Amino acid sequence: MIFQDYDRERGKERHLPASLDALKQAIEGMADDRSSTLEIVFPANPNRSMVVNASDGNLAVGALLDDRGGGLTLIGDESAEGTIVCIVGGQTVPLPRRYLVNLEDALAVAEEFFRTGTVDTLSGRWDGPQGDGT
Repeated sequence: MIFQDYDRERGKERHLPASLDALKQAIEGMADDRSSTLEIVFPANPNRSMVVNASDGNLAVGALLDDRGGGLTLIGDESAEGTIVCIVGGQTVPLPRRYLVNLEDALAVAEEFFRTGTVDTLSGRWDGPQGDGT
């Protein structure tokens, strides 16, 4: 797992132990960060990864599954409208509000991915190729 904090460490990468405890501590610790990113790469298949982004207390989660043909983004609130400006990778980007997730959801999908290397694409909670039936 690779953790980047763009406020305190100016994007410096820090490698974290590959454990559920380290995963949980990293995500809980970044929940209020101005800009930080946690990348989780599945050891058995390095083409599969998940990214948890934090920006000013907002969390967003994306997954790249090599056999799904593209990236997926976790949906927090299907009915949310508009966008907010987030800091991702040290850069400001518009992010649809529907992709903002709570801490519990971010933890749950990150733990699922850490254990299995995949996410439940049939849950209807993922947007992107085959994440929502498109």
